[in-house]
Amino acid sequence: MRVKRKSDFVIIGQDIKDDAMIMILDEGEEGQFGYVFRVQLPNADTKKMRINNLSLSKLIQAWGDETEKWVGKAAKVKVMETFAFGKEIKYVVLTPES
Repeated sequence: MRVKRKSDFVIIGQDIKDDAMIMILDEGEEGQFGYVFRVQLPNADTKKMRINNLSLSKLIQAWGDETEKWVGKAAKVKVMETFAFGKEIKYVVLTPES
């Protein structure tokens, strides 16, 4: 049996993988640790996703800074790795699809 972690938030490697496409479903909200948006995953499930500053910059450059205009737009997932806090971590960079 394959074990899956349960979360309201996107889990890298389980919910999304490199080169996957997601769709922004709401205008997001500013949370304690940055902006959080509801996204549609490749399997049509929906989850919350924290969007990092690099991805925010790319999305703002392509779609503008009014997030209500992002609803229904697609972005491509690039899974990256870095070394931080004494361990290797994965993070997502989103590239807007036109």
